[in-house]
Amino acid sequence: SNCNFKNKCYINNQYSKNDNQISIDNISIKNTHFEENFKLHNCLIKNFMLEDTDFIKNADFFKSVISSGETEKSTIYFKAINFHKLALFGDTTFEEFLKFEYVTFKGYTHFRSSIFKQGLDLEYANIEQEMNFFNIKQLDSKISKQNTSQETYRIIKYQLRKVGNVIDSNKYHSLELKKRRNKLEICSRDFFDWFVLFIHWIISNHSSIWILPIFWIFVVGFITDYSISNNIWSICQEEGLNNIFKYMSIANHDKSITEKPLIFLLNKVSLGYLYYQFLTSIRKDTRK
Repeated sequence: SNCNFKNKCYINNQYSKNDNQISIDNISIKNTHFEENFKLHNCLIKNFMLEDTDFIKNADFFKSVISSGETEKSTIYFKAINFHKLALFGDTTFEEFLKFEYVTFKGYTHFRSSIFKQGLDLEYANIEQEMNFFNIKQLDSKISKQNTSQETYRIIKYQLRKVGNVIDSNKYHSLELKKRRNKLEICSRDFFDWFVLFIHWIISNHSSIWILPIFWIFVVGFITDYSISNNIWSICQEEGLNNIFKYMSIANHDKSITEKPLIFLLNKVSLGYLYYQFLTSIRKDTRK
């Protein structure tokens, strides 16, 4: 507390073939200034607290396992921190909910292969450079989805897309939309926004599962056939199956369907939307 480190500060430095993990009951750093590199490597920390601290050079928390101990709501806090250069959290495991509160990342930051067991909060973080979230784990677990905010998922999505990682970016875009849908109340003025997101989720799980639109296209064909023939058992007949596949085509303009304008309209609008969702789901992992 209230210290100024003018030289490098290393805890369990992993250089010189050292790969041993050390266990630390308590690390508390407050109102402290590190002028040179800070390294905290491969440490099992039972109670961690970092507050009101400046890292002028690189700060590296490689391969550490960090817990919050008995702090409020089992949250790991990085509070009022300035990372002026590199901030490295590669292969780090955060046992509880991780919150960066009034933290400024002025340089490049990476969480490569980090594990967030109970979620992450970046809402009050100031991010000036790129962040690397490649291969992060457990942010899509049940408890992480409960704790992690829509804004945090948006930041991760944006940072992944910024470095060209489209596949993972789409995953967190889907999680962002799910958080948005959960926030909207059915009986509020946002009902229609909620309904659109709900349909998007039902149809393709926010453009993440391409097989779902195929299923719903078949359902539309079946409902259309039933609406025209009024015979649910027609599906068991060869002609009935042919009709279902016929009504699954957006280009079908047979007399049997055009004579019923409402059914024709609903069929074409539904198929148009479903084919769009199918193409979007296919392209999400294959586009440049």
